[in-house]
Amino acid sequence: MKHLRVIVLLFIISALLPCTGAFGADLPGSKDNPLLRRFAGSEIVGYHAKRFDEYELQTSSFKRYNLETKKREYVRPPLKPEGKLTRIWYEAAGDIGSLEVFRNYLNELRAKGFVILYDSKKDPAATEWNNYLAPFGSMDIQTSRSNYIFFAAERAGICVASAKKNRPEGDVYVNLTLVEWGKSDPVYKAKRGAYIAVDIIETQPMVQQMVTVTADQMSNSLNANGKVSLSTEYISTPANGR
Repeated sequence: MKHLRVIVLLFIISALLPCTGAFGADLPGSKDNPLLRRFAGSEIVGYHAKRFDEYELQTSSFKRYNLETKKREYVRPPLKPEGKLTRIWYEAAGDIGSLEVFRNYLNELRAKGFVILYDSKKDPAATEWNNYLAPFGSMDIQTSRSNYIFFAAERAGICVASAKKNRPEGDVYVNLTLVEWGKSDPVYKAKRGAYIAVDIIETQPMVQQMVTVTADQMSNSLNANGKVSLSTEYISTPANGR
């Protein structure tokens, strides 16, 4: 009877392990944005968060990549929302194509009240992707894969979309870029399957953080510490006053 209880206990523990460790392979320090769920079974392999930044959001056909400015050019100028920026790269390894994941994300966005601003699969002009993925190669992001995991992917699997949701506390914009790897590649640390780049911009006014230091405060600081702190810069004076 004792052995039976042990076997049952081990069975229960093994059954729980896949649930409790479902996202165990995520990049350390990364996390999902609560505004958008991930594709089932995918893992975070790239992450970057910035409190305030400007973002160029595609809403029309891609024309070309300008090698001088290092920026994409579109049929219509992109939107330029400002606010909190979160970049997440997901890896959906296995018998999974970029289109399947793309459709899932669009359905999720619509279900959460987003309006789709651009969908490359509905754009007849979205056939020329030459250097479209070039910005990924120099993107500021922490990743456990090669920085070229998107740039070196097959062009045929590219899917792109942008969306917007109005909120009283500030509008939210989402940009999706998906690529597909037909086979694993150890050079780029790529696995067969789909890779998803999710950029989320939560618009908000920049918090003004400039400070004013009065003459009395400067004098008190000099007397106490021999220097005045102005943000990260200091005005110092020798101890003998010279």
